[in-house]
Amino acid sequence: MTNGTAITLTAGDHSAVVTSVGATLAALRFRGVDLVYPLDLTRLPLAYEGKALAPWPNRIRDGRYAWDGVPLQVPITEVGTGNALHGLASWLDWDVVDVRADAVTLRTTVAAQPGYPFTLDLEARYVLSGDGLAVRLTARNAGGTPAPVGLGFHPYLRAGGSIDDLTLFFRAAAVLDVDDRGLPVGRRDVAGTAVDFAEPRPIAALAMDNPFAMPPFWRVELRDAGGAGVALESDAPWLHLYTGELLGRRALAVEPTTCPPDAFNSGEDLAVPAPGEIVALEFRITALAR
Repeated sequence: MTNGTAITLTAGDHSAVVTSVGATLAALRFRGVDLVYPLDLTRLPLAYEGKALAPWPNRIRDGRYAWDGVPLQVPITEVGTGNALHGLASWLDWDVVDVRADAVTLRTTVAAQPGYPFTLDLEARYVLSGDGLAVRLTARNAGGTPAPVGLGFHPYLRAGGSIDDLTLFFRAAAVLDVDDRGLPVGRRDVAGTAVDFAEPRPIAALAMDNPFAMPPFWRVELRDAGGAGVALESDAPWLHLYTGELLGRRALAVEPTTCPPDAFNSGEDLAVPAPGEIVALEFRITALAR
C-alpha cells in the first residue's frame, strides 16, 4: 500500500485513520463529518497531509547548515525553492508497536547519515476519546553527542467546502514574513495586519504560508457559517498556517512546531537534546458546536 499500514481508531462519535508511512493522520471524523482533509490512501500525499515532521519542520535554506563548525548538507526536497523541506521522517514506514481500539503508537529511527550525523528514536502516539484526538510526538537522542532537533505536525483542518467561506480565529504573538522561497525575512506584531485573526473573521481570498510565534497555550478555530467546525490547541511555541493552495483551498494546514523555519541556521528555539534526552510536541483536535 502506498501509505503503508492503515490503522482505524474509534471512540464514541469519533473515528480516525492513521497510516504507518510518516505516522500520518489520514482521516479524523466526528459523527461522520471530516475534521481533517481525508487522505486518499491509494496515492502519495500532495502536500504532507497529516504527516509527522522531524528532525526539522519547514525549511532549511539550501539544505545547508553548520554544526560544531562543520558544514553539512541535507537533500534538497523542495526543488522549486532549493530548500530541504520537513525533515527526514515523513516517508519512512514507521513500526506499529501498540494498537488498541482507540489508540495507536508508532516508532521509527532516523539513523545517522550524511548531512544529519545524529541518531533519533521517534515515537508518535494517537489517542482518540469523546473529547477528540490527542497526539504526542517525541524524539529521543539515541546518539552519543548533542543533536539539533525540531518537530512539527502537518494536519489540514476542514469545516466543509472551501476555506474561503470559513471563519478563522487564533491569537499570535508575532508573525514571520517570508520571501518567495518560504524563508523568514523579518518579524512583526500581528495586530492590524492582514493575518490578524484575534477576532473571528472570514478567511475570504487571503493566502497564507506563514509562521507565527505563539503564546504559551493557544487555540485555532475554523468554523462554517452555522458555527460548526474544528479546533486545534497546543502549547508548541510556533504555529505555521498554510491556506492549502495545493489542495484547492479545501483545508487549512494548522501546523504546531517547536521552532520556526530555518532554525538549523538561526538557532531560534532549536532544541539540542543531550544523549538520552527527549524533545516533545503535543496537540489536540476537537469538533466544535455540532
